[in-house]
Amino acid sequence: MERALTDFGCEHSFGHAAARVLVREATLTHAQRAAKRLEEQYEEPFRLLPSIGAEHVVAEADGTMICTVSPGKRNGKRPRDWKEIRLTAAQAQGQEQAFYAATFSGVDEVGRRWGHCARSAGWGLNSQIHALGDGAE
Repeated sequence: MERALTDFGCEHSFGHAAARVLVREATLTHAQRAAKRLEEQYEEPFRLLPSIGAEHVVAEADGTMICTVSPGKRNGKRPRDWKEIRLTAAQAQGQEQAFYAATFSGVDEVGRRWGHCARSAGWGLNSQIHALGDGAE
């Protein structure tokens, strides 16, 4: 361990290493807060809509296969697996901001996240939703 630290110290200044550790810790802390906030939001019902919302909301869901690698040592062959990740997006017509969600979960969870995106984009009881899809099964 000491040898590895010494080698690391020779290649990189310790000041830079400390800064990288601080950046990583701040990033992980922020990610944990964001994940907690999103999970709380996803537990709320998305079907409670305001009476007045955006006139038109464009919303879609799509998926793609990505290669995932199991955690472990980097110096060997680690098992790789292909998983489908699904992305949902919604945007009110004429607005610049779009709302996104992604999950590895099944169709039910994708539907819930789609609903939350549409609600965040301005989905109301008066809204017309234009749903996009590529027809994949």
